[in-house]
Amino acid sequence: MIAKTNYIKIIYSGDEEYNKDLITYIKNHENEITSFFGIDEIHEKVILRIWDNKDDFYQVVSKTFKKVSPWLCGVSHISDGKDYIDVLSLEELAKNKYHKNANIEYLEKLIIHEFVHFCIKTINSSFSCTWLNEGLATVLSGQCSNTTGFDASLDELLNANTNYKNYAIITRYIIDKYGRDYVVGLIRNGKKINTKEIYDEFKRNS
Repeated sequence: MIAKTNYIKIIYSGDEEYNKDLITYIKNHENEITSFFGIDEIHEKVILRIWDNKDDFYQVVSKTFKKVSPWLCGVSHISDGKDYIDVLSLEELAKNKYHKNANIEYLEKLIIHEFVHFCIKTINSSFSCTWLNEGLATVLSGQCSNTTGFDASLDELLNANTNYKNYAIITRYIIDKYGRDYVVGLIRNGKKINTKEIYDEFKRNS
């Protein structure tokens, strides 16, 4: 089945009741995300595919990513010149030991997380700062509201070798201190981000 919102074309199978809730949730949140990034329009809707077969999901994802981790449950990527968001269905998430407690809210936030990645690519397709990319996706999707408990080293942050909680905490600090325009400017301008300077400031003030 196919449904459309302002920015997303949704492809899913079955007529599960939660799909209706998902579509409503997406419609209610996509404008908040595009507004944050200052996106008024896009060239073409991103295609959201909700997979009810994990093998099909991994087969599609492996065409873009050389290494597919067993915990992977959603991605935003480009394939054959088109933008896609691919996620596992709620049923498939529940079968995965890393996401066995997933519920409809979990899936909703996962989709918005990947939509944030799409928006970042839309304003700067070459943006490569992983910690800020993942931090924004985690904060704006509502997946993490933590402001304390940061425990990553600078090297872990630079090498994207820490958990999403840490990405979210330091990103939330930047948003709260410097504002949306500053953060979006970091992405849009494409200048190299001085992670050490941000990290040192954050540690001094936390």
